[in-house]
Amino acid sequence: MATQDDTQPIKIPYPVGKKPTGLYITIAALAVVIIVLGAVLFITTDTDNGEENNKQTPGSQGNPILSLQMAQQEIDRIGILESDLRQKQDEIVLLSKNYKENAAPDLASIDMLNLSEQEQDILRQKMNEEGDVSIKSLLEDILERNAAIQQLQGRIQKIESLLPRPHIVSKGETHFQIAWNFLVNEKELAPARAERIIKKISLFDALVPGFKVWNFYSGREYGTFVTQGNAAISPYEAKQRAKHKLVASRDRAIKELSKKEKESKKYQKQINSLYYHLDSKKNLVKKRMLKQGFLQPAKLKDISPEDFKRSVDLRKTDTIVISAAEFELKRIKKILLFPRFYIEGQDYSITLSEDKQSASLTILDKAKLKNERVLISVE
Repeated sequence: MATQDDTQPIKIPYPVGKKPTGLYITIAALAVVIIVLGAVLFITTDTDNGEENNKQTPGSQGNPILSLQMAQQEIDRIGILESDLRQKQDEIVLLSKNYKENAAPDLASIDMLNLSEQEQDILRQKMNEEGDVSIKSLLEDILERNAAIQQLQGRIQKIESLLPRPHIVSKGETHFQIAWNFLVNEKELAPARAERIIKKISLFDALVPGFKVWNFYSGREYGTFVTQGNAAISPYEAKQRAKHKLVASRDRAIKELSKKEKESKKYQKQINSLYYHLDSKKNLVKKRMLKQGFLQPAKLKDISPEDFKRSVDLRKTDTIVISAAEFELKRIKKILLFPRFYIEGQDYSITLSEDKQSASLTILDKAKLKNERVLISVE
């Protein structure tokens, strides 16, 4: 007699002595995909030595579910049915929206997702009386999907009657909290032992209100399953949303950190830089930045901060190179720094090249000149 591999959650039976055909393999593959989308499950073995808890049967309502594997198979079925149910409900919402845009006022308040028998009769009568083919088709589709929903709900309720009652997730609840309450409060395990069991499994960290969490403990194995329940999205969708939210949050944090770093670097550069306006003395007088009197030394006039567009970061360099060609001068004779209270040889120094075609202005007292504005006159 052929033996079954009890480690496989899904089994596709085929005649003894024959290999499974391509059709069986395809069906099995599709079933696995659907189950993964519809339900998430976590199982671990309790290897603690000690007396097994007396409450070992997964079922608690006089049901025939006697093993964790059987429970898993039934939960998988519920996950598939709940996915189908949600799809039919979404379809009815769209159909109802289209219908109610043209419906009589007395039908606008009817909840198409929960039609009573009387309301179904009203819609059937409206469908029979309706002359517009498109409206008639909408009513027919609504009634068909309503019947399908009721059938799916009946199948789900039938399977659930064979299983212990699931925990319906409320806002703010975590999978760890639900699992711990089940093992400690219902199965009466010691808190430390319950915590060791739970830590062996990877819990679902994207629970949504309305999800159903199923817990089973056989005395040796602990299993916990998550299905969609009456939530608007499936566990798979919730996990993907949580992942995208985490990635988006990380990207925002990186962007914000980068922005702060740039602002910090900009600020550090600002407070450690010397800002200056460099031009020939002739141009500075012409622009009225310097006042030149007869037989009087040049004096600095009021200059707008926006005029100091050049800067040198004193953390990286202390020298400003000046070229005669930049100001159409044959050679550099003299360089003055304004305001004149900066002292050459103490706060800064000037070094002319041998051919007088360039000069270097070196900052000697960086602490005094950083975050300051100076005007450099070239003659």
